[in-house]
Amino acid sequence: MLDYKQSRAIAVHVLGLMARDKEALTRFFNVTGASPETISACAQSPGFFEAVLDFSVSDAAFLNHIEAQLRLPASAIDSARACFKAESEADTRVVSISGWADRQEPPRKSRKAALPSLPPRALYARA
Repeated sequence: MLDYKQSRAIAVHVLGLMARDKEALTRFFNVTGASPETISACAQSPGFFEAVLDFSVSDAAFLNHIEAQLRLPASAIDSARACFKAESEADTRVVSISGWADRQEPPRKSRKAALPSLPPRALYARA
């Protein structure tokens, strides 16, 4: 089994191929709920790389493209997925591919709510 660093490297390469394949990237966005505007934020969330690899094996044409371009057998992708799955089982914050982009952090208490509201001030005083 691959370690986390190796698995992440595979997922990054797969994501790079996906970025160059407009159809695959569009399908990935549709399946996961991510968008071009949110992809970098999503990449920081737990489960993102697992979602990338889950998508890659669910699309036979894209999986064949990965094998040809990266010279990477499907068994290596399965091994990387297994590594991420083990990580996600240890981390209860990770959700499935169909819901990871929709997951929101619990609301934080805002300091603004604790402060009394003040009357609005004029920014420009007239003399």
